[in-house]
Amino acid sequence: MVRLLITAVLGCLFVFLSGCAEPVTQPFREEVKIGDLKTLESEKVPGRRSLPTANFDVHIYELPADNLGKLDCLWDGFHARGLKFYNYRAFAGNLFRVGMGRQFSWSRLDDLIKDLGGKRMALISLLLPDGRSEDLRITGLDRPDEISFVDRSLLRDKVLIGPGIVNLRLIGSQIPGARGVCQIVGYPAFTVPMASAAGPMAELAKQQEVQFKAAGFGLKISPDEFIVLGPTKYVSERMSLGGLFFTNLDGTVFTAGGKRPTRKISVRIFVLVCTAINYLE
Repeated sequence: MVRLLITAVLGCLFVFLSGCAEPVTQPFREEVKIGDLKTLESEKVPGRRSLPTANFDVHIYELPADNLGKLDCLWDGFHARGLKFYNYRAFAGNLFRVGMGRQFSWSRLDDLIKDLGGKRMALISLLLPDGRSEDLRITGLDRPDEISFVDRSLLRDKVLIGPGIVNLRLIGSQIPGARGVCQIVGYPAFTVPMASAAGPMAELAKQQEVQFKAAGFGLKISPDEFIVLGPTKYVSERMSLGGLFFTNLDGTVFTAGGKRPTRKISVRIFVLVCTAINYLE
């Protein structure tokens, strides 16, 4: 009842390589855990003159849903070295899929997605300060919705969220003694944007935040690598975490093979290209 009241109050205030070039060298490890994220979410260190960051170009693609299966060869070309999960079966149970590649194959990856009818919808420059989180907006909810997801205990659960924003929360952190490489942790998170809120309203917004860490992943990355995040399969709804995160039921206008532009249901693919790491030792 309290959650519904909070939702009502906030509701009034709310207005996405090569084709099969590099084989997977090892399977995903199901029981490897990501470390305590609290150690990564530190406050800004006093006295620093500049803010150290890991820099990424985030390419968000949309692909006609009926072409998603044709990307299997693309996924087979990514490697899984160093990827970690809270629980891989929970991650996969939420229909999330992640892999890594190297930048020399980046243009071929871009070409392959476009050859399959996909289009780049956005290019975002993202800076990750050392030890602090940044949210990448994925989609919005304009009303409360009950979303199902698989938790870390592998049980299917439901949560009421909205109105607000579904994000990919990313945390970058320096690796002591290592230059040119950093640790990245990512997971979906629902937030209520309250940029100008203070006091009780800011607290209400914080209470409404939901972190879906069961769909989280972690890895080490350097500026010669990129991350690809997408769905294991197409789901024709937005009532599950995977469907909400990857499926665009409103559709996107696609043009291919000289045919007339056609609006089709689409899926999102996210490519995060690491361009620089400027963390201070």
